[in-house]
Amino acid sequence: MRLWVLALLVISLVAADAATYYVRTDGNDANPGTADTPAGAWKTFGRIRLAGLGPGDVVNIAAGTYDEAQTAAYTFFAAGVTVRGSTPVRPVIQRMSLEFDGLADNWVLENLVIDAQLVFEDIITLRLGVQNFTLRGCDLLKASNANADSLPGGCLAIEAVYGLVVESCNLILEPGGTAATNAGQFTLATRSGFGPSQNWSILNSQFALIPPTSSASNAGGNISLRDGLSNVLIEGCTFALSTREHIWADAPLDTLNFTYANWTVRRNGFLDTTRVTQVYIANPNLLINWVWENNLFKNSRNAAFWLAGGVTEGVRRGTIVDGLRLVGNVFENIGVGTALLTNDNILLDDVEFAPTQGRSTVISNNRFMNDRGPTYGGWGIWIAANGPGPTITENVFDRIREACILVGGSPYTNTGSPSSGLQNTVISGNTVITNTYGGVVLRHNVAGTEIAYNRNTTVENNVILDAAQYGVSIESLYSVNPVVRFNDISGCGAGIRTSGPATIRGNEVIQALITARAGIWLANVGAAPDVSGSIVAYNVTAGCNGYGIRCATELTDDIATNVDVFNNTVVSNVLGGILLGNSGIDCYNNIVAFHASAGLVYSASSLGLVGYNLLYNVPSGGVDYLGFPGGTTPFAGDITGQNPQFQSLFGLDFHLRSNSPAINAAAVRAGASLLPGGGDMGAFPTGTVSAGVSPAAWELYR
Repeated sequence: MRLWVLALLVISLVAADAATYYVRTDGNDANPGTADTPAGAWKTFGRIRLAGLGPGDVVNIAAGTYDEAQTAAYTFFAAGVTVRGSTPVRPVIQRMSLEFDGLADNWVLENLVIDAQLVFEDIITLRLGVQNFTLRGCDLLKASNANADSLPGGCLAIEAVYGLVVESCNLILEPGGTAATNAGQFTLATRSGFGPSQNWSILNSQFALIPPTSSASNAGGNISLRDGLSNVLIEGCTFALSTREHIWADAPLDTLNFTYANWTVRRNGFLDTTRVTQVYIANPNLLINWVWENNLFKNSRNAAFWLAGGVTEGVRRGTIVDGLRLVGNVFENIGVGTALLTNDNILLDDVEFAPTQGRSTVISNNRFMNDRGPTYGGWGIWIAANGPGPTITENVFDRIREACILVGGSPYTNTGSPSSGLQNTVISGNTVITNTYGGVVLRHNVAGTEIAYNRNTTVENNVILDAAQYGVSIESLYSVNPVVRFNDISGCGAGIRTSGPATIRGNEVIQALITARAGIWLANVGAAPDVSGSIVAYNVTAGCNGYGIRCATELTDDIATNVDVFNNTVVSNVLGGILLGNSGIDCYNNIVAFHASAGLVYSASSLGLVGYNLLYNVPSGGVDYLGFPGGTTPFAGDITGQNPQFQSLFGLDFHLRSNSPAINAAAVRAGASLLPGGGDMGAFPTGTVSAGVSPAAWELYR
């Protein structure tokens, strides 16, 4: 109702009563202010507040320096006023602070330089109820360093405002002297206890906090938000040097407090935080429809983008995310050390994904770079969460120190059971270039004795090069039903490792470098694993320093039931082809060739279902079988002494020529038996698995 009445009032009064006034350095406050002459113009900015201005009035301020020498803020109650400085040389107004009362709507300040000269802790204050405030082409400089932490402020202090435009402005905090930046000092801040704000546009502006060179400041920052903020556009801005966060949103831990809905943040530069994270959203807030596109994050001391979770009074709470897009951003040189929870590029830490209305979380087409060497930086993307998982696709990771992508469940939750965990995450089409840990890691996060599951994650079509430890590593029994498929992995310490049940199929692993590992490794991670039910099929492993495929969980011989290793092509691995190091592993339809050591190696206590493998290792100086009980080899259906006839061994093209003995030599698994008629051996069959399966269905499975 107030908006409607005010709109009618503005329409009725502007045409009849609007006036234009002038301020000049050679004017006089005794003048009427209505002429742009020394005899007609006012002399000070302060004269404006005594002029009885109203809707539609315009005040033009000429170039020059105006020292207001205030001791208290100028307060305005009128609505609909525009104060416009000259261009291209703008007026500089010193030692001035402005307050706008809750009825002072529709104000416009243009082309002004307001230099508080370290006198006022807040340069502009918008009181509760202000609507439609515009700051365009203005510089707000040198607020004092006197803010109390409970009353944040600085260049622009806001209780709550509906409708804010900050365009082509510079908001610069430079406290001066030797005092450290105060914890409550920000270039732009909302204050708690006044309710949410809405409808902000922050465009083509610069925000910076320049700490005193003689003081090791660890407080202050650029934008501080409390009580919620919705319908926001932040575009084309530069967030330059700051001691603390560029954007920070807080909330008490005891309840879900604030809503931050419909944010679009694009084409901004987030640069040089010297103490902490660049964007930090503290729990427990609700984020709805967040879009962050084509931004540059560079030189953050800690994380670049952090959504936080936490615990209070035994209750676990995390930020709730209902739609988040991180697309097309560049992350460069994030993190000064190697702390796993503070030096990450994107850190979604103990959040709850709760999408509605078709929204989801997408992290896509971002580039992550680190050119400072392997002693700097944490993870590329760290996600510990509950709910429907994100899609992480088409990102590039260049020399990231820790794993490029870590995905896991979390016991921190606002609703539902933490054991439900993270669900249906897709990690697809990403490129990893040289990092010191792993490309993709699936892990669960544990607090105390609680378990958080990571369910149905798909890792597919990624290219992972030169990861020093692992290409893909599944490091938890509680990663349920992960699928690792169609990835190209080369030059890593190990290609694919799993310590829990997994489906690993259609991958190409070339040159896994650590001898004690393998191209594909069913292995222990910390505690005794259970890889029962795993499938390793249609993979290529070649040129690895260890085994091509290593099934050896090592801590126990028993926890590997119903493991199937079939239709793999395993070539020229230094330690051997396939190690059956656990009892009961089924191994069939594989091509194991050109090893100078052994093709199939057995080191368990009981055989699984073995047969219908092509073994061609004697001509390269190796043996086909090693460690099997006497008289059991060769197994039924095995082919030995015949070259598999790859298209190009040295060209790493392991498709079969038409004269390959592996064609139509594979078996069909029928319960506890292997029967002829299973199509081709190896990872690249030329036909169908059997006459009863259509080519289309076969390719879908492959």
